[in-house]
Amino acid sequence: MNPDSKASLQFRDYFVENINFDRPLGHISDGKLNLSTDFTHKSQLNEEENQARVVLGVNIYPEKEEDLFSISLKLVGFFDIEVAELEKDEIQQLITLNATAILFPYLRSLVSQITMAANLPEPIILPTMNIGRMIEQQIEHE
Repeated sequence: MNPDSKASLQFRDYFVENINFDRPLGHISDGKLNLSTDFTHKSQLNEEENQARVVLGVNIYPEKEEDLFSISLKLVGFFDIEVAELEKDEIQQLITLNATAILFPYLRSLVSQITMAANLPEPIILPTMNIGRMIEQQIEHE
């Protein structure tokens, strides 16, 4: 591989920090679920080691009381970043937008797997997201 073609952000690894699925009544109506989702995002840069740590979370719950259940899930991703070549705002964009976009498919897949294993009428498949807009909304609600 040509070293010049290597991206400034390299995904190293991730782990699941927390998974919680709660279905206290054991009943969900047969109809289509209307869901509310709240996403959280936090990033931290360690410039000395050229590494970033990104936490991406989601809380999912239905809008109708008779469909009582909830899911919360939090992933932590680790990235190597070439900070010497980048300006501060470029570094922040990489770890805020790009690293979150890299982690999102893992979060999405886990939600589907959990809800399939929980025997919901249909597994929950989170839609693809505009990560920039998702982060803007989170900042607006803080």
